[in-house]
Amino acid sequence: MGKPRLLIQTAFLGDLLLSGPLLLHLKKFFPESPRVVVCRKGFGVLLRQLGWAEEVLEVKKGDRVSYQQLLKTLRERDFAEVYCPHPSLRSALLVRRLRADRKIGYRKWWNAWAFSKRVHPPDLGPNLPDALRQ
Repeated sequence: MGKPRLLIQTAFLGDLLLSGPLLLHLKKFFPESPRVVVCRKGFGVLLRQLGWAEEVLEVKKGDRVSYQQLLKTLRERDFAEVYCPHPSLRSALLVRRLRADRKIGYRKWWNAWAFSKRVHPPDLGPNLPDALRQ
């Protein structure tokens, strides 16, 4: 079994659902690597029912203790890659403190310190759905 691949998507449910194609592609291209997803509290059951992740960790937004517990759990692991399609400071701070071969997020002027690879969303027009950009 390969190292797990972690997706951090703590935004709203719609954003999490837009990460579906990314999660399905991870399974296709890295079938030996378990997919671990960090999402908002209450959304994990849906991910499990859809079969999009082998493991789901939930965090209560705005709750410092919940984030501390999540960080403690994640720091015990070593990931092949961490994907963070949600460009938030809190998510970037979380990614920065994790062990991973690569940490991938969207390029922002402020986040070079958090990611080993920063990517631009594809320039395929302003109406490109977020699911395809991810």
